[in-house]
Amino acid sequence: MTDQERLFHSALRILARRAHSRWELHKKLSTRAEQEVVLSTLQRLEDEGWLEDENEIALRFEEELHRKNKSHRYIAQKMSQRGLSQPAENLSKECEKIRNILKDRLPEWASLDYNERTRLMQKLVFKGFSHSAIKLAVKNEGSYEEPRG
Repeated sequence: MTDQERLFHSALRILARRAHSRWELHKKLSTRAEQEVVLSTLQRLEDEGWLEDENEIALRFEEELHRKNKSHRYIAQKMSQRGLSQPAENLSKECEKIRNILKDRLPEWASLDYNERTRLMQKLVFKGFSHSAIKLAVKNEGSYEEPRG
C-alpha cells in the first residue's frame, strides 16, 4: 500500500469518528505524511465527497455547545481550535443559558445575600459569560447589586 493510500485510509478513519473541517483534518494528517501527500489526499477526499460543508459542521457544533449551556466565549474558542468560523454573539441566548444554569437559584435570587450572589456571578464569569449578559439575565429576578472586587 502506498503512502497516499495509507493516508487516505487514515483520513477516512478520522472522519468516521466525527466531521472535521478541512483545516483540522490537514493538521492531523500533516503529522503522518509529507505536505504534498497530505494536500493530494485532502483533494481526493473533497473530490469523492468525503468532506462535509464546513458551515454545516460549524452550525452543528455550535448548537451542540449551546444545548450544553456553554458561553459564547467558550464556543468561539472551541470553534477557533477546530478551524471553524466564529459564531455571532446572541445576548438573548446567553441570558437563556445563564437562567438555565441558575434555574434552581433564580426564584430565590432576591433573598440571596450579597456574598452568595457574588459567588454565583463569579462562577458564571469563570464559565466565560460576560458581565453584561449575567446582569441582564438576573436583572428581573430581584434587586441587582454590583459585586465589588
